[in-house]
Order: sequence, then C-alpha cells, then structure tokens
Amino acid sequence: MSVFRDGYKLAFIPDQSLELKGFLFSTACYTLLIPLALMISALLTNEAKNKILAVMRKIFYKYSKDHFRFVSLETDSSQSTLTLWKIYVLDRSLTIACLAALLTYGILLGTLGK
Repeated sequence: MSVFRDGYKLAFIPDQSLELKGFLFSTACYTLLIPLALMISALLTNEAKNKILAVMRKIFYKYSKDHFRFVSLETDSSQSTLTLWKIYVLDRSLTIACLAALLTYGILLGTLGK
C-alpha cells in the first residue's frame, strides 16, 4: 500500500522539496523490492530443482539397465515446489504479471485522484 501512496505523492502533489521526493522514492523502492526479492529467490529455486530433476532423469536413462531404478526414483522424489498457498507455482511469468499489475493499479489510482 505504501508503494501506491508514495508513488501518488511523487506524481501528483506539486511543490515538494527534493529531500521529500528522495525519501518517497526510496521508500517506494524499498517496499517494492522486498517482495520482489522473495519471489525471485523462490522462482530461481524452482527452476534449479527442475533442471536437477531433468539431469537426474537423463543419467538414469543413460546408465540404468533395469526399469526398477527409474521407478524408484520417481516414487522417492516428491513434487516439492515453492507455491503461493499450494495454488500456483512461482515462476517468471508470475513475477512479471505482479509487477505489471502493480504498475496498472498505480496508474488507475493516480488517475482516479485527479
């Protein structure tokens, strides 16, 4: 919420000092970067897990003579991913969509205030 408030004050309230503008900008960036850092670390973790699982499957296909080992690998590896409330898996498209939604809502709130 402070991202919208600070962005609105920066864009639509005239006659602000340079110090206040700098403070509002730094506060907006700080409150935006914390959730973004969490989302980026989660999506990079999910991508790394998928790459490792693909490499493990390639190795098992290449070096395994019997089908039993591959079946045991499939049953042992649980599908643990970082999700949003076990509904949506965190990925790059979600991060970009969240940033776009924040920008759109900020523009809408700014135009409603005029």
